[in-house]
Amino acid sequence: VNYMYYSKMAAERIYQYNPDAKIVICLRNPVERAISAFKYCIRNLSENETNFAKAIERELEGNLIAEEEGDLAYLKHGNYVEQINDYLKYYPIENIHYLLFEELIKDQSTKELNGLFDFFSISKNVEIDFTHQNKSGKVKSGFLNYLLRKDYPLKGVRKLIPFKYRRRWGSLMRENNISTEEIDVSITNKDKQRLIDYYKDMIVEMESIINRKLGNKWCYKIHENTH
Repeated sequence: VNYMYYSKMAAERIYQYNPDAKIVICLRNPVERAISAFKYCIRNLSENETNFAKAIERELEGNLIAEEEGDLAYLKHGNYVEQINDYLKYYPIENIHYLLFEELIKDQSTKELNGLFDFFSISKNVEIDFTHQNKSGKVKSGFLNYLLRKDYPLKGVRKLIPFKYRRRWGSLMRENNISTEEIDVSITNKDKQRLIDYYKDMIVEMESIINRKLGNKWCYKIHENTH
């Protein structure tokens, strides 16, 4: 998501590299994106707060240090309108294609992909691998997760292994250490509703930019107990 989060810098650099580039932007419900990012950061040991409401409050109060902005700014990452407008400063509408994450994964739908193929004028006669990558599942071994992600004195020994092998083996070990269990964090319906209220005006504006209805998909209402 960094090409979106750092859109002011990324859009200009992409344009300088190729002013005729075709840009593909995959958009996810910002509420679910924020929750998923929170779980992801907990798993990666970059987030020490297990209470989602407190993590959001920390961001709203401006208590993130510069080093944390890239990963722990859960709300800011979902401000898509500001990010997309940075690309629209450089590229015409016809050079930007939008994918909806929820539609892309629903029933392994090819509808979104067919639109993408048309955008690039390429054949639709291909087999698609819908394997879910980069899941935010619970780790199987907390000790192994710590060894793979944190710095400690003996970690310098790994430099004895050639980088290409070290990177490949590390990636495989991290991937194999992820289970199908959900990460256990504190997220209530009240927390979700707070995010929906935070994003709802942005979502309405998004509809006019990408010319697609998002209300029923993203701007839902929590009707159950919100306490």
